[in-house]
Amino acid sequence: MIRQLAVLPGVIVGTGRRVKRVYRSELRCINELDELQEFQQLAYQRIGVKFPLDFLARNKTFALFNKHGLMCGGFTFALGSDSRVVKSLPDEALAKLQKDVPDFENDLFEATALWMSRYQRCRMLGVYFWLMMYIEASRMGRNFYIYAYSSAKPKLGEIYNTIRPFRLYKGYTKMLPGMSEPDDEVIEYGTMMNVHLSFGRIVMFLLKRLLKARSIKKVKSYS
Repeated sequence: MIRQLAVLPGVIVGTGRRVKRVYRSELRCINELDELQEFQQLAYQRIGVKFPLDFLARNKTFALFNKHGLMCGGFTFALGSDSRVVKSLPDEALAKLQKDVPDFENDLFEATALWMSRYQRCRMLGVYFWLMMYIEASRMGRNFYIYAYSSAKPKLGEIYNTIRPFRLYKGYTKMLPGMSEPDDEVIEYGTMMNVHLSFGRIVMFLLKRLLKARSIKKVKSYS
């Protein structure tokens, strides 16, 4: 699939400048050591976890590059058999997951190492990032997904709610390599079917964020 931004007609109106900023930006799977090391360091700076290089390398690690070729975001998709989130679950939460997704090692993937730079991107690039993440998740060929985020970041929860997840656990998780201390996390999972059925909600949510950002900018310009 061509990795250039596909925008809806309603978005492109009045956003020519933003589209130009996204032009030549791309999301791609990285596997070169220098790029993985850069990803590791930038993710650590923004989310406080230094993901092991071997974990990033053996799974699907995607990096977002802006038009200047600067890495400004990314995420990793890991199979259920290698999921850090699953390994971090307390026993009772793991038992619930095994009940709901008996073959989670082969039927589930994890979304992790999600980060974006505020200083090297624009809102339109953020829209592109989330839409491409959806496309890559669809290509995983798994029926279920799982992810975790810090309880201290409720705004992430607002974004994730658009895909209708199920709450699996909230509280302190087991320590994993790359973590400096235990974290109070929210762990959720869901079906890719629900994600596909929620696509319209995802698009509307992203458009509202984009339009809200434009409105705030207009207010500031007239103040």
